[in-house]
Amino acid sequence: TIRTDDLGGGQISSVSWEGGETRNVVSTYDEIPDGQLAALFGSAGHVEIAARGVPAASLGGPASGVPVSATVN
Repeated sequence: TIRTDDLGGGQISSVSWEGGETRNVVSTYDEIPDGQLAALFGSAGHVEIAARGVPAASLGGPASGVPVSATVN
């Protein structure tokens, strides 16, 4: 689990998992482009990989419980 507190003041520039990656980093679900994946901090303060209107896994996102890595600038 990656939380906002883990970033040390940095910002996420990409999130990757086995077989995939997204460089779309947004603040809200409304900012996610149609048909694309994006990373954002959910209401619990953890990084989520999400898509708008469809399950993220249907677009190649990680399954629940799959480890992810974040690149922080």
